[in-house]
Amino acid sequence: MSAGIAIGGPGQPTLYSEVRQARINKEGSTFVEYEVCALTRVPAPGKGFKAETKKWAVWQRYSAFVELDAALRAKYGWQMDHIKLPPKKTFGNTKPDFVERRRVELQVYLQAVLKIKNITEFQKHFGSEDLANFFQYHDHVGDAAGGGGG
Repeated sequence: MSAGIAIGGPGQPTLYSEVRQARINKEGSTFVEYEVCALTRVPAPGKGFKAETKKWAVWQRYSAFVELDAALRAKYGWQMDHIKLPPKKTFGNTKPDFVERRRVELQVYLQAVLKIKNITEFQKHFGSEDLANFFQYHDHVGDAAGGGGG
């Protein structure tokens, strides 16, 4: 993630995300996990109008993206019409070329989701709690953004 990206300015998302890499987990059944990195600016406690940057990463399976997509479509309806989640693939979904292509497609998907107006305003009633949970936002940002600890 670039340090020069404006976060939370007028017309800007309050959260930046990047699907940075993928790994194949072979514990038990074999599956792919994607590293979803997040960056946001939150008010710095006791520092007036100053903000601090919070960065973290979570590992998510494709199935978590599917669950998120279903929840967002239920809540945001027409605003999700132009946003496409990469399709499910049953066989060959751990081949390196497929994993990398899906990683890029998931990155495009998340960037489109983050452009929905107010969707990342997790401390307010119009932010998506499903998206906050996907990013484990409250675990990593906590009360710093006024959103509670989880």
